[in-house]
Amino acid sequence: MRAIDARCDDEALRPTANATAGSSPPTVASLEALTLVGDLVHPAEQRLALLLTGFGGAIADVAATLEPHRLCGYLHQVATATSGFYEACPVLRADTEARTSRLALCHATRSTLATGLDLLGIASPDEM
Repeated sequence: MRAIDARCDDEALRPTANATAGSSPPTVASLEALTLVGDLVHPAEQRLALLLTGFGGAIADVAATLEPHRLCGYLHQVATATSGFYEACPVLRADTEARTSRLALCHATRSTLATGLDLLGIASPDEM
């Protein structure tokens, strides 16, 4: 299984052959949101979207190793990438197509973080 560490570098983002083997499915809400994501042109958008696709692999890794701190590391990577995305990519001021795509990416991120925190027994805020 793919180890997930607290670093958010390109090596940690590359999927491995085993990353999808036995992956649990992403949440329905995040799947619906990801279908609305259009072209991702900014590297921060791409990085965040790539990280979100690794949620099932992170859950499978935690289940296989019984090491929940790996999920904490993954969620930290997502939060870090979200912060970079939010700083680099205006969401509400973007043109219509980019705004729709970026809002969907925000929704998928929110859903992934909320589900991950819930699995850890941590309540997530409704809004920030």
